[in-house]
Amino acid sequence: MLISQNAVAQTFPVQLDGRIIEFWNEQSGDVTLRLSVNGPCGSANFSIQHSVPSFQGMTAAMLTAAASSKTVRLQLSGCNGSYNIVDHGAVLF
Repeated sequence: MLISQNAVAQTFPVQLDGRIIEFWNEQSGDVTLRLSVNGPCGSANFSIQHSVPSFQGMTAAMLTAAASSKTVRLQLSGCNGSYNIVDHGAVLF
């Protein structure tokens, strides 16, 4: 078995702050945010999965944050490859 020297065990949930640089909709219905910081999964890509109960409200809040250049605080529940999975989030005013 080959394990990367950079692999670090991560305990979730994890919370982090950053600014949204890009915001796009995936064909799956999920929303992907690219933030100004990398998350624990190894990239700056953060996925809001459409199955999350607060999907519509959270997506609206993140779009508002992106449009107004506000910092967001995201709570992460895990990884999907290098994508950080968002459980919930807030806009910091």
